[in-house]
Amino acid sequence: MIEIAPSDLSPAGLAEVSALLRQRFPRAAQITPAYLDWTYRANPEGAALAFDAREGGRVVAHFAATPMRARIGGQVERGLLAQHAATAPGFEGRGVFQALVRRALADGAAAGFGHALAFANANSRFAFVERLGFRNLRALDVRLGIGPGPEPGRRSPASWERLWDARSLAWRLARPDRPYRVSRRGAMARILCASGYPGIAAEVARLAGSDLPPGLPPAAHTAPLRVWLGLDPDLHWSGHAYLPVPMRLRPAPVHFAFLDLRGAERAPDPAALRVQALDFDAY
Repeated sequence: MIEIAPSDLSPAGLAEVSALLRQRFPRAAQITPAYLDWTYRANPEGAALAFDAREGGRVVAHFAATPMRARIGGQVERGLLAQHAATAPGFEGRGVFQALVRRALADGAAAGFGHALAFANANSRFAFVERLGFRNLRALDVRLGIGPGPEPGRRSPASWERLWDARSLAWRLARPDRPYRVSRRGAMARILCASGYPGIAAEVARLAGSDLPPGLPPAAHTAPLRVWLGLDPDLHWSGHAYLPVPMRLRPAPVHFAFLDLRGAERAPDPAALRVQALDFDAY
């Protein structure tokens, strides 16, 4: 009999979950007990809503959503970000994943979270949208180019954007597997890291330099190309040496999927979403 219960976030419990996630995603070298402890327990916005399905005492499926703050239509509210999901071989197709997600979302709604997000790939998009009621608003843009991309001009109101402060940025940029570096230009700064592809750096965020934690090392000028992943209606790419990456050439297209947890069937305007790679765990 399969039982669903909150995840054991002790070192032993995180090691068991990490083993399941690595079994299902062997290329995800970042998923270690230390990484899960950072994202599940150290988040200043609160501990993850993490749940396991167990059979005979063994974890056979796992799902977690982590708290965040966001602004939707000018209003600030707490939201949940779907992060890690895995089902052990032999337990697929039995509704276990859906049961885990529904439990996390129900607990989140009861705790006052206003919405949930999934940055879904091709494999997970069907489950979140067709089975769990998320709205697939649009795919994130991907651009590849040389040097700094455009600076936003006057900021228009975003229909959705994640909010960061000094404390949450210090946590986010302390991800244990990912050394981030900063490129400063005047009062603004760009956060860069390795993309996983030789010769290509990932631009993770554009931020006010004053918001960054101290001690972030400067960017090394070793990667001739940069990749940008996100959504921003105020960025104008004409005149910059960046090209959009077609969907067919992307290894895993990412979609912005949204679920209102207040029962009002809200959905932000897809044309006014503002997303940076900083906002989830792509890099």
